[in-house]
Amino acid sequence: MALQLIPGYNFGNTEQVTSAKLALLVSAAGTTGTADITQGGTGASTAATARTNLGLGDSSTRAVGTTAGTVCAGDDARLSNARQCDNTFQNPATARANLAIGSMALRNVYISTSAPSGGADGDVWLQYV
Repeated sequence: MALQLIPGYNFGNTEQVTSAKLALLVSAAGTTGTADITQGGTGASTAATARTNLGLGDSSTRAVGTTAGTVCAGDDARLSNARQCDNTFQNPATARANLAIGSMALRNVYISTSAPSGGADGDVWLQYV
């Protein structure tokens, strides 16, 4: 990886940064060990420990794909028909009944500065002044 600017150190504009040079730079900056999670690090010296410390599951090491053993891609055929409708919301009346909303969902709500007038039994009228 090429590095063009590092505060306090000049590699030159096109020089390649090797792991030895990076280790030298880190050592020169006085940084040793691992950075704690609270300081933006992982608190680990290996990738596996870093994943554990960050609470990542095994999907963090799996490839994205469309076959078994991979994390599902958006075009994955395994997602086809994955959600089956149980007719909970097949129409408004069934949805209200299944959600136990009751008849209040059918009421009109009026908000006005004028006194209540018209409407039907059960409607809600809020008058503000």
